[in-house]
Amino acid sequence: MKRALNILFGFFLFASHAFAQQDSTQVVVKDSNINASQKPFSDVRFDDRMIYKYAMMGGLGIHTSGFNLYFRKQFNKDWYKSRFWQIGFSSMRHPKEVKINPFEGDAKAYVFGKMNSLSVLRFVYGHQKLLFEKEAFKGVHIGYTVLGGFSLGLAKPVYLEVEEPFVTGQKPPEIVVYDSAKHDLTKIIGRAPFTYGLSEIKPYPGAHLKAGLFIDYSSDYVFLRTIELGVQLDAFYKNVPIMAFTQNKFLFFNLYLAWHFGKRYNTL
Repeated sequence: MKRALNILFGFFLFASHAFAQQDSTQVVVKDSNINASQKPFSDVRFDDRMIYKYAMMGGLGIHTSGFNLYFRKQFNKDWYKSRFWQIGFSSMRHPKEVKINPFEGDAKAYVFGKMNSLSVLRFVYGHQKLLFEKEAFKGVHIGYTVLGGFSLGLAKPVYLEVEEPFVTGQKPPEIVVYDSAKHDLTKIIGRAPFTYGLSEIKPYPGAHLKAGLFIDYSSDYVFLRTIELGVQLDAFYKNVPIMAFTQNKFLFFNLYLAWHFGKRYNTL
């Protein structure tokens, strides 16, 4: 992981330096000596390409502790720069989680020692800059994205189906919240249905930061098709109790890989 981060950081610095030299040139409108920023937005073109004012996109991906889903509304400042608002959802696993498949055929797999399942809602603001574009417009465009904002962790108690083995007059299995002091492997049948524990969710407010490089491979500028690779950080105000018998944490640092799809447009 350390080697991957060093490579990513090095490429990011190289790309930023290259763009710093490129960004000083004017974006000239074809058949005009007027800088693109001086014209009405809906009239601005670059090599016969419309610079669309808005973009709307969805995204899905994986990270080293789960998956990400999000929706983004983007506002394009010019050909190279844009800003956006984004809402997202993410799952978050503890690195010590190991799934156990029960012996009974209809029982659901569970993670022994897991006290809470953690999901994260995010509300963030971000900035995106195009670094490189091919001379041929239908080529690949490369840029970077940075964003940050509010992160809300949602810890849902884990419920399990348990029984008391080797006891005379044994009671039927019951569904209870996991208790590390009472429920060992001999008593657990499997995981309870997802709806158990929803009314007992506890919030963990925090902050979210993310930075990544993207490649836009769409052959049509109107449509967005991008792959993004980067790092993300969620920091909560205190440790989130996910697992028993091990140390829990309040910082969650992950690598991520995402796919974006959407469309640019000029009218709301």
